[in-house]
Amino acid sequence: MATSPSTLINKGGVGKSTIVFNLAARYAERYKNRKVLVLDLCPQANSTMMLLGGGTKGEDELLKLQQPKTPTTIAGYITNEIVGFSGGNKSEQEFLLQIHQYNKSMPKNIWLVPGDGNLELVAPAIRYYADAQMPETAWLNTHNWIKSLIEKYAGSAEWTVFIDTNPTFAIYTELAIVAGTHLIVPFKADDSSRVATKALFDLIHGPDKPHPVYSKYTFAQRAKEANLQLPSCHLFIGNQFKQHEGTAKAFASMSNAVFKSLYEGYCKEPERYTNHGKINNQEEFKKMFTYELRDFNSAGVVAAHRGTLLSNLKQITYEVHGDKVPLVKKRIEECSKSIDEIIDKL
Repeated sequence: MATSPSTLINKGGVGKSTIVFNLAARYAERYKNRKVLVLDLCPQANSTMMLLGGGTKGEDELLKLQQPKTPTTIAGYITNEIVGFSGGNKSEQEFLLQIHQYNKSMPKNIWLVPGDGNLELVAPAIRYYADAQMPETAWLNTHNWIKSLIEKYAGSAEWTVFIDTNPTFAIYTELAIVAGTHLIVPFKADDSSRVATKALFDLIHGPDKPHPVYSKYTFAQRAKEANLQLPSCHLFIGNQFKQHEGTAKAFASMSNAVFKSLYEGYCKEPERYTNHGKINNQEEFKKMFTYELRDFNSAGVVAAHRGTLLSNLKQITYEVHGDKVPLVKKRIEECSKSIDEIIDKL
């Protein structure tokens, strides 16, 4: 996994950051002999605030990291690269923070490059350097900034890397795509996710029928010209699937429509997926490439809000932004089991 960073990507509201938080925290808890790195390339920085302690504590810790002239965040790292164009005044390692120093609830073997709302302000500068005429490799050099960070400080066999992304396809999303080798795509059972998954592949690989004018300016075309190895689809996580309320017919139909759309995409371009051998039908595809994350919300969200491990939760009522959220031991165990089953698929 050290040389196969997992990039979680898709539209907003599908649970990317909460899943990243719980996956990374549990992975570090299970594999104490490994180092885990979370790269937060989302301006909302939700996974960062969760890891730093959750709630207002995580927000306060992030604000402190944003104060220096060169913030100890992903925006600071990119600014550092821009200052020296592949070599600013800070070493890359200074942007890797050991989470336990900020949040004692987290294992000692997990590190973070924090997210930053200023990433949106840095985006035009990234685009400027990527589109520079000289050197000829400017686009490739810029797009390799995150990949180079991973290879330099988390490229050995003892590291596992998770990359959280933003809901839209921005220039810094492109850097995240280039840095990853395995795509993890959360989705909901709705038309928005069905359409978004297809749009995601069009953005990364280009549409089936390229536009005669603007296609040559797309990330997909530039990546092809630069001979970049783009990440393979590894796992689609169906989030917020209800298990104990009974699956309504309309809900089941919608989730099946999403699976059908994903399988059709696989049949057209199987080389875009991690190598699991030949898939003969939709059920085989679903078993190999998808996971239905059932009843994750309450326990997973409480853990993220408190910046703690699922294993630390108890059968009590927790307060989340003024609301009382009762947790039942069985549901905590089911949530933990689901996270473990996803980790087993990585």
